[in-house]
Amino acid sequence: MKGCLRGCLGSIGLSVVVVGAAYGGWKWGPTVFPPLQAWLGEVAAETPPERAPSAGIAEAILDRIDTFRQAEGDGARLELDGVDLSSLIQYSLPGIIPPGVENPKVELDGGKVLLSARVATAAFPDLPAMDEIAGLLPDTVDIRIRGALVPFGPSMSALYVERVDAERIPLPSRIIPGILSALGRRDVEGLPSEAMAIPLPAGLDRAFVEGNRLILLKDG
Repeated sequence: MKGCLRGCLGSIGLSVVVVGAAYGGWKWGPTVFPPLQAWLGEVAAETPPERAPSAGIAEAILDRIDTFRQAEGDGARLELDGVDLSSLIQYSLPGIIPPGVENPKVELDGGKVLLSARVATAAFPDLPAMDEIAGLLPDTVDIRIRGALVPFGPSMSALYVERVDAERIPLPSRIIPGILSALGRRDVEGLPSEAMAIPLPAGLDRAFVEGNRLILLKDG
């Protein structure tokens, strides 16, 4: 079953406290400073580390999706964040990333999808518009894609691309189709050239972005 899934798929305030601690240590000595220093240490220790994409997260997400698909009852929803999706792309979907594309990541913000990756310029098709900025780009470039995820046919969604940046340089909209092709876009009947089709795992009906979460809905 997992094989199928793999195929488908405040800083200012703290500064004030630190300065205050240093001043207290200088003015009042050990009476005040050690307890305050210990408190700061406790605060730092309680700060959770930032999540990063990993094989472990990818495996756990596959299990969650599999369990969700097989659960009885319709109308249920599963929520995934950008780290979850980045983990899946990097570790659990072999073959989905074309040659020349490295470190793909997914961010979800304000209902939008933000895709980023390091891409070899040689992977781009021979597009005249790329010549306009070719002299400004190194051999590999940071590509950032912004778009909206919408339903597209049964058990499928489409990412409609609104903007593509290369090394923070906005690219002309006319070359977006070629950029998407270099990133692995496949032709699907009725799919606009500025969009990428995204098939959903079997048993799931819809996928859309709500705030900073991807929402998956079961057939219902």
